[in-house]
Amino acid sequence: MPPKTVVCIICGRTVNKRQTLLVREGERACCIHVEAKKLSEELINKQTAEKEIKEKRDKKKKRSGSMTLESLERDKDFIQNHCWCCCKKGIHIRELYYKMLVGMEKVRLKAVQLDFLNMPFQLKKEMNLLNVPTLVTLKIHTDISKNLHKIVQDVFLFTRTATLCTECLKKLNLFDEWEKTRPKPVIDQMLALGAQYETSDLAKNVLKDAVDSLE
Repeated sequence: MPPKTVVCIICGRTVNKRQTLLVREGERACCIHVEAKKLSEELINKQTAEKEIKEKRDKKKKRSGSMTLESLERDKDFIQNHCWCCCKKGIHIRELYYKMLVGMEKVRLKAVQLDFLNMPFQLKKEMNLLNVPTLVTLKIHTDISKNLHKIVQDVFLFTRTATLCTECLKKLNLFDEWEKTRPKPVIDQMLALGAQYETSDLAKNVLKDAVDSLE
């Protein structure tokens, strides 16, 4: 089979294709021409640049289309159960209060002496919560978005609320602001709530959870 030949676009000669360079789409020139080498390099650089642009575009398109159910669930879990600042997984304060009630019931069932001066530590230890951050969701008027994980920055800017652990509240100088929002019932209210609690469904649920979690 005879070698494939092409016409050089510079000198017009018919030459072996292997002795030429591609200088433009569908056009070739003899390797011996300085201009041919320059045009070939420009073409290669152009093709390389176009390839890189296409690869970047494809990656971006792939990323934008990769919001799978799994990734959405992962983001949802982060938003609901982690500190938006330090990213540690924690327990919301309302759930903590409930678990503390369960802890008190467990202590009573086990007939363990409760140290009222050190009660929060004792109850957290009873419920294996000593190293679990306490999470608080708070309305915030200052812009702290630069301190938050990128996943939640838009959520914060839209809602002006953030879920933070108590340590990050202190770090961002928001702890006192949160303290002002906490209800501070007087002794008469606490006694009335205590009496209502004893006969409530909440007390029954606490007792059940305490019994179920006894070692």
